[in-house]
Amino acid sequence: MKKACCVFRIDDVHPAMDWLKFYRLKEILDKENIKPLIGVIPDNQDQSLQTDAVKNDFWALVRELQKGGWVVAQHGYQHLYVTKESGILQINERSEFAGLSYAEQEEKIEKGKNILEGHGILTDIFMAPAHAYDKNTLKALKEKGFHYVTDGYTRYPYEMMGLKFIPCMHVLCKKVKGITTCCIHSNSMNETFAQTIEDFIRKNRRFMMDYRKAMEMPCRRAILQNERYFISINKLRRSKAASVLRKYLK
Repeated sequence: MKKACCVFRIDDVHPAMDWLKFYRLKEILDKENIKPLIGVIPDNQDQSLQTDAVKNDFWALVRELQKGGWVVAQHGYQHLYVTKESGILQINERSEFAGLSYAEQEEKIEKGKNILEGHGILTDIFMAPAHAYDKNTLKALKEKGFHYVTDGYTRYPYEMMGLKFIPCMHVLCKKVKGITTCCIHSNSMNETFAQTIEDFIRKNRRFMMDYRKAMEMPCRRAILQNERYFISINKLRRSKAASVLRKYLK
């Protein structure tokens, strides 16, 4: 197993996304035989993401991609920010989930899961809009049969509240360390950035890995004691990110 690897995730995949840009990114990844993670919004209601005509064969395409080795994540429910909470990671002051009651979050997660399954899409990995989730989100995910979350300020996978987290800290990075997830929003991608992605892949080809393999990598140290989670991975125990996690989970 590689000590350092690079995987890709594509956010905000839905029927009315910018399909020219999506297919441009797909072309780049297919050329290098890289199979990413895609975050599919079950019932997108975020008008800022509606940039193209609805693709009538959208769900057939998602099933085809999944069959071909792409990993599909449930990307929230409707991608509507209903609170100003930033949740555990404290990245953005907006969320579809963080700050809501357990019952409300469980209902949203279940509705999204049912939509995906109704279209023949089975998944056990979750991608929170705006990287914003809290302990209720994680409890609800566990209850609804999820096993993975794509997020976290770490270099390697870790376990928290019965879920395995695959870290996601970068768009593109200068140096690949641990698991580097390149988080791409194809809707906002231009050709210059597309070429930057191509150059990045060529420069770091030896580190490239399919997302599914990253999910299989073992967790580093994650300690559970009296319902308090202390995450210590390499030097991250002294980082601001790890400090935020420890403070929140006290």
